[in-house]
Amino acid sequence: MRVLYILAVLAFAYTQTSTSFKWPLTLLTDLNKEDTLLDGMQSDDPQADVEKRASDPSESCEYGHKSDVVIDDSSKKILFDSDFSRYYSENDCAPRPVVVILNTPPHVTAIPQYTTLHRCMGITLLGRHQQCVASRMEKLSVQYYDGVTYESHFAVMYNHTKCESQCTKKASDCNANEAFENCLCTCQTSQLKCNTTYQHVDPANCRCNCLVQENCGIYREWNRDTCKCECASCLRNICVKANKNFDEEHCACVE
Repeated sequence: MRVLYILAVLAFAYTQTSTSFKWPLTLLTDLNKEDTLLDGMQSDDPQADVEKRASDPSESCEYGHKSDVVIDDSSKKILFDSDFSRYYSENDCAPRPVVVILNTPPHVTAIPQYTTLHRCMGITLLGRHQQCVASRMEKLSVQYYDGVTYESHFAVMYNHTKCESQCTKKASDCNANEAFENCLCTCQTSQLKCNTTYQHVDPANCRCNCLVQENCGIYREWNRDTCKCECASCLRNICVKANKNFDEEHCACVE
């Protein structure tokens, strides 16, 4: 477009009676403006342009197109309320309104697609060792319309009406040497009977660990209780199913 514009002006200039040729002032002004615009869009250092776009979050795919997303860089702060009683009462584990998607068949375009129900959310007494869960729910039938047939249907949804704090761990998650207390598996080190000759107490995993561990050869595996290499248990099971005896020395079935 710029080239066609210049050629048209040149053709017009040569058709004039004057023998002297001068660039029209409007052309020079337009060209200067266009050069200035191009200079602003392009840089002598392409790598610098790449780094600039990478440092600008609005240029990232994560934030979408720059013209579509407005980023507020005011860096606002949310301060902690020192009034603990009010803090816990306002954020306690309780049913809270949440926008949820309707439970409809995947091939149906529902109108509306969302509704507002209550979900259990909020603070628990033991923090991350507990979670806010529903202890009572009510079954609801939420009306929606099929976006293609315009027929009326009902989606079965559940609304949380009562909440409670529940441990993230269960007593069944504890091993024989652990006690379930305050939602935690607490190691009872006094119950660990470790052979100090070749074992030591591992309080983190609540068990006896071997002082050293060897690399066992083929058909053998490391026994953490005896701290020795023994025949693989799978070989022993094969012999038992075949009604044969097992040779511990050679790790083989014998008649």
